[in-house]
Formats: sequence, C-alpha cells, structure tokens
Amino acid sequence: MESRKKRKEKIEKFFENMSEKELDDMLERNGINDFESEEADCFRLIKKEIKRSLR
Repeated sequence: MESRKKRKEKIEKFFENMSEKELDDMLERNGINDFESEEADCFRLIKKEIKRSLR
C-alpha cells in the first residue's frame, strides 16, 4: 500500500507543471465543464496551493 507522502508527491508532480489551459482541458474531458463548479474550484485550489508550496 502506498504511503500518504508518496501519493502527495505524485499529486504535486501531476499538477505542478500543468498550465491553466491544460487544467481546463482536463476538467472538460472529465465532464467538469462548469468553471464555477465545486469540483473545478477544488482542482484550482489544489493547483494554487502546490504553486505556493514550491516557492
């Protein structure tokens, strides 16, 4: 079973190099096409927090 730290690292790596357009495209592909939806807000918050932690 994968540790929390490893999962966190994978998530950070996935989002850290993703542009806003790529994020929007990913949301669209997964059926989250309302930019104001709760799911879209969650993904944007995750991306913002990762960017802040990498500074």
